[in-house]
Amino acid sequence: MDLKQTIVCVSAVATIAVGALAGCTSGKPVTYQSDFKYLWPGEVRNSMGRLADHIRRLDTLLGAGAVGPEQRERIIDNLRSMENIADSLGAGPEVTNHAFIDDHIDDFRADVRLAREEVEREPPAYYLAGRLAGSCTGCHVLR
Repeated sequence: MDLKQTIVCVSAVATIAVGALAGCTSGKPVTYQSDFKYLWPGEVRNSMGRLADHIRRLDTLLGAGAVGPEQRERIIDNLRSMENIADSLGAGPEVTNHAFIDDHIDDFRADVRLAREEVEREPPAYYLAGRLAGSCTGCHVLR
């Protein structure tokens, strides 16, 4: 092999290597559409665990008898946190690698938002907040 062929060969290998590295830097394949959000398995487990913790807190706050102003604020904060977690799992037209989440997260987010709005109004209503655990079992009965 002469010098010119060696340079062409080395250039080709370097170009392929740089292209491969550039494709790996994002952490997800470059073939995904622009509105795609890759949810890592640990991220889903963590988010679902946090939602379960919030549901347990909500059940505890609502099951403690009459809800006072301090408990009401804690319920509202809890519902806002749940909305943020749901948003992190996909929002609106965003598509993820979890079709089941994509199919149900908008309904869950709407349930949480409506529950929060009902608790924030005067006088507050807690019925929808109490039903949120049912939102979870609607999907998780299959799991």
